Amino acid sequence: MTTLVLEPLIPIALWGSLALGAVALLSWYVVDCARRLGRPAAGRVAALMGLSVALPLFVLLNPTWHERIPPPAGKPVLTVLVDASASMATRDMADDGSRFDEARRIAEALAARLSDRFEIQLQTFSQASAAVEAGGLEKISPQGPFTDLTAALGGVLQSDRPQGQAVVLLSDGIHNVSGEAAVVTVAQRARALTVPIYAKTLGGLANVRDLAVEVHTPQDLAFVAQRIPIRVELVAQGLAGAVARVTLVDDEREVDRREVILAAEATAQLEFPLRHDKSGVFRYEVRVAPLEGEVTEVNNACTYVLRVVDEPIRVLLLEGKPYWDTKFLLRALGSDPSIELVSVVRMAEGRYLQRTLRRPAAQTAAADEPATGAPLSQAPHDKPANVEERNESWRILPDVGEVLSGATLGSFQIVVLGRDAEAYLTDDVIAEFKRWLARDGGSLVCFRGTPTVQVSERLAPLLPVRSTTSRETRFHVQLTEAGRALRWIGAPQTPEQPDSLSRLPSLARRTESAGTHPLAIVWAVGESASGEQSPVVTSMPYGTGRVVVIEGAGMWRWAFLAPQYDDQQQLYAALWQSLTRWLVSNTGLLPAQQWALRADKVRFASTEPATASLLVRQSALADGPPKIELSGATLPQPRSFVPLASGDELGAYRVLFGQLPEGRYQAVVAGSPQRDSAARAIFDVRSNVDEFLRLSANVNLMARLAQASGGAVLDDASPQEVAARVDEHLARWRPERVQSTTAWDRWWVLVGVFGVWSVAWGVRRRRGLV
Repeated sequence: MTTLVLEPLIPIALWGSLALGAVALLSWYVVDCARRLGRPAAGRVAALMGLSVALPLFVLLNPTWHERIPPPAGKPVLTVLVDASASMATRDMADDGSRFDEARRIAEALAARLSDRFEIQLQTFSQASAAVEAGGLEKISPQGPFTDLTAALGGVLQSDRPQGQAVVLLSDGIHNVSGEAAVVTVAQRARALTVPIYAKTLGGLANVRDLAVEVHTPQDLAFVAQRIPIRVELVAQGLAGAVARVTLVDDEREVDRREVILAAEATAQLEFPLRHDKSGVFRYEVRVAPLEGEVTEVNNACTYVLRVVDEPIRVLLLEGKPYWDTKFLLRALGSDPSIELVSVVRMAEGRYLQRTLRRPAAQTAAADEPATGAPLSQAPHDKPANVEERNESWRILPDVGEVLSGATLGSFQIVVLGRDAEAYLTDDVIAEFKRWLARDGGSLVCFRGTPTVQVSERLAPLLPVRSTTSRETRFHVQLTEAGRALRWIGAPQTPEQPDSLSRLPSLARRTESAGTHPLAIVWAVGESASGEQSPVVTSMPYGTGRVVVIEGAGMWRWAFLAPQYDDQQQLYAALWQSLTRWLVSNTGLLPAQQWALRADKVRFASTEPATASLLVRQSALADGPPKIELSGATLPQPRSFVPLASGDELGAYRVLFGQLPEGRYQAVVAGSPQRDSAARAIFDVRSNVDEFLRLSANVNLMARLAQASGGAVLDDASPQEVAARVDEHLARWRPERVQSTTAWDRWWVLVGVFGVWSVAWGVRRRRGLV
């Protein structure tokens, strides 16, 4: 259909003024012509002159033809996503139906009644979406182990559908693969593609009866004759008042037992102290007896792997001048019997004070004593070595060249750098640090911020955070989500008090963060009085090693607390002990080790690949990396794997075992001695239980993703409601397209205008008016 409309080239007020002026002049001219020529001749002249003036005025109104362009051929696409994960089997819908039954009913109704207006695409999803025929939903059972809304929505978005697209999501919204932020991100992408998501939440609150047991640190490191606690957490749902019986098992032999009365929707903390008198890798299992009515028993047991070594953690501390922070740090590290400490403090130019704390000679067990642990109550009563029992020595050094030489530096696993370390960090020493980190897998800890006032170009690549000088500010420390996952603090976390560090005295800093390295991980942040947050504890891998920067002066107050902090008196020492064990457990080779094989996790899901890391000293790489042999009860025979190089650093490898069936597994460096604990890694493969435990529908997430995509939450998801929503979207985001063509921009129109002007001029000339 074509319509003529006026689109003036000049403002209409100006056009009106021109028109009134033209009419006035033309009226005066007609009166003058009538007096001179008479009325009949004046009328003809007036008609020609009026037409000559009217034509330009009409052109200024810009008459335009509007022609409606029909929409693209084809129907708009309506994608119906049906959640087929295991949680959709929950029967909390009308007539005791399951959530999946309700989703199937809605999907079939949409396919049957809207197929004449839309191109209906039915898809089911759990981890990823898959197309299904309209009648094929009857044959599908909701058994998916995960609910991945991000992958499902991202897989159906189409950017090349000019007819338009919309998505109807039928789910309980229990996303359990990644964070909810990823779901909102894919919804925002849908909005950018003008694909609205209309969400229908199925299900409601679900009462779940379950008891789960977790170990705070599934992989731990201990030393011969050292007492170490296994910290266990019980998570109960719907079992208030029940008695949980927890046992610690070593190779089907019960080692210890506890009983805990469960509170309503709360966690219970307990410990199993252990000690080993021989080195090795020991696998324990913490089990809790099943209670009546539990939805699953898969999470009633968890694995704990303890690696016992007979070598101390060797720590080197370098300080530019005496500080209170240094004094209390030395006391905390020296109180740990597993640490051999060498500290060097610059007292004056050319004068360095070196203090060395060594362990006494280790007491070894009898050769025929079994290498199994025992609870603390059954362990021998000899005390672990303490500060007074250690071998301590002092000496004055004229320089630190001997301490920081390549041969000496390689004997340390951790180096702690304090402030004012310019005297230590020469170009040669920084080069040695880089080789030590990259090849020997050492750990560098920068205590109280950057170790120098001005960071040199050689030192900057080692630091995970960039800082600039600023005025002094005070802040309180708070763990990030990644930091809380490390379990450095054993106390339970609550929404009202997310971590114990935030209650400790504030720290001071004279720098502000200017950004972090792309590979850096922030474990803790500092929040100032104004609410600004900046990194406080940051780490970054460097080759096979790791660099950690800890900001803030005045941490010594954490070790010298006021009476109101009685419940946190041991927190300062516990933090440093946790940090040193984490560094040694995750990176580096002990001096006597040729290799270190570690599983990336103690427990893998049956749907994810099992992986491990392997560090090999260069002296053991003459024939290339050793093969890794994997054995387990579910494997008919051991499998052999070739490690893959990890990055450019020599000696760092990744071992990819792939997806494995449920069971227990042990990986061993081929050809290694039987008692070499560093050459063994133990892990379990289990099915995912989160899909069976989180059964309460997530209404808020479904509403957020619908809003972020430009869609809406559906009330009953009837065909009438869905069609109205989609039509509203198409009318808003796909407006009617019109092709415009000017009506006067033609050659014959211009010729006609000039013709009228010529005839009018000729008549006036013949009448003697020109």
